[in-house]
Amino acid sequence: KENPLLDRLLLTLTQTLQFGDYLEALQNELSALRDLSTLSVAGNKLEVVLDKGLSWAKVIVPSERRVVILEDPSNRENLVAKAIRGEGPPAKGDIVIPKDGSLAGRVMENGVAVAYEDLIYIPQLAPQEPYLDGPLLAIPLSANDKRIGVLVLCRPPNEPKFEPDERKRLEPVATQMALAIHSAQQYELAVERGEEMTAIVRSITDGVVVVTRHNGRVMMANPAA
Repeated sequence: KENPLLDRLLLTLTQTLQFGDYLEALQNELSALRDLSTLSVAGNKLEVVLDKGLSWAKVIVPSERRVVILEDPSNRENLVAKAIRGEGPPAKGDIVIPKDGSLAGRVMENGVAVAYEDLIYIPQLAPQEPYLDGPLLAIPLSANDKRIGVLVLCRPPNEPKFEPDERKRLEPVATQMALAIHSAQQYELAVERGEEMTAIVRSITDGVVVVTRHNGRVMMANPAA
């Protein structure tokens, strides 16, 4: 027997729970953006940024494996899987992936997110790409109008596919993550160049003092100076 009052109560309860889920998802997204924006302006190591970004990606969109693939600075024809988190075969060191003929390369070139229900539906897939055999979501990472890599989320076979609203929730986080990654890359490059310059100056047998042009401040001196 129908009970209109009970039906209305059930509907109200369902709507309340749905709104609660929405508020929780929104709060997580804002927390992720705030956290990653902090990393994008501070001198952080790339590993720290990748760990934080992939942790937030799992919170925003549940997934069993998360991968960040970046451009190989030593060879522009290749990409490198710099961070792999979650279930699946363990990865030892960076995994080199060719841009040509790979899913990551195609997403990076087109600059458009893609989702597949299973790897068998992907038209281009390099054997080196470390994904799970199930639903996949790949989002390009762009910083300062330059594509620097791809964020890939994977689920095992028979798990639910990635829905459009999940992609929409993850894209702002991926954008902020890309800015933090770019900042970390520039910071590490500056540190590396500074160390190289210090080594060169220290290796010179004559006395060398490095000063700034505008105020003559001493920035570096070798032992012979």
